[in-house]
Amino acid sequence: VTMVMTMAVGTVGDGCAADYVTMVLTMYLWWWVHQVMAMVREAPTPELAAWTGRQAQRRSPHLVRADWEEVKYEVMWVALQAKFAQHSGPRGVLRHTASLGEHVELIEDAPHDYVWGGGGDSTGKNPL
Repeated sequence: VTMVMTMAVGTVGDGCAADYVTMVLTMYLWWWVHQVMAMVREAPTPELAAWTGRQAQRRSPHLVRADWEEVKYEVMWVALQAKFAQHSGPRGVLRHTASLGEHVELIEDAPHDYVWGGGGDSTGKNPL
């Protein structure tokens, strides 16, 4: 989680302890990230977790990495590697699809998500 969080948030300042502004900003940033992560983690549904993350981004866009659009796929890749390494259920399902002996396309059935899913009309990017 720390690696993914660091990748998603990025670094603040030059890390110099004498830079008070950097330290205050860093403390606030870590507080904000932990609050949002807790709300996302505790959300009862994936939809509510996604909504929570989008709301946080809209409320505090200045705290989101400036290059997020360029790095979000790499961040997701690292998160998915961690997910499948840590959880045998999803890993087993993924391995089963690979063992079918034919080309299987996995589509995130998210009618409103045109970035991570297929979208309502199957024109989404669906990079997962």
